[in-house]
Amino acid sequence: MVIAAEVVRVFSFAGKEVAALPASPGAPIGISGGEGGGPVFLIDADWSIRVVDPVGWVVRATWAGPFLDAVAVSGGLVAIDLEGRLHAGCLELAVVKELGTAETGLRDARLAATGDGRLVISSAGPVPVHTLTFQLHCGSGS
Repeated sequence: MVIAAEVVRVFSFAGKEVAALPASPGAPIGISGGEGGGPVFLIDADWSIRVVDPVGWVVRATWAGPFLDAVAVSGGLVAIDLEGRLHAGCLELAVVKELGTAETGLRDARLAATGDGRLVISSAGPVPVHTLTFQLHCGSGS
């Protein structure tokens, strides 16, 4: 269980605290990811992303925003910003290296990755769900 506050605390289901992440200015406004042991993404109050490794509960990288949501994909991560622009990135040391962007025109959107090369974008509007295929290739050391 993750409790979002300036100091994010992680507890086991038995109620034992297993980690406390470094403080940030304000509680995260969003948490996503973690499926299948993948990274957890904390969307901080400044709209940046902290990429957290759930094995040791350490922050692996940060990515300056403004981002609204993010998902882990094969090879890296994809985030969506406040204007509906997709950002593809690879983990490199303690940062995320942005590889490119794509306009969606969808504001206030949320992301999901299907695991088979498709990205799902949900938002308000006449067509609330959109899918697209993608490939992300991160170099060695990413």
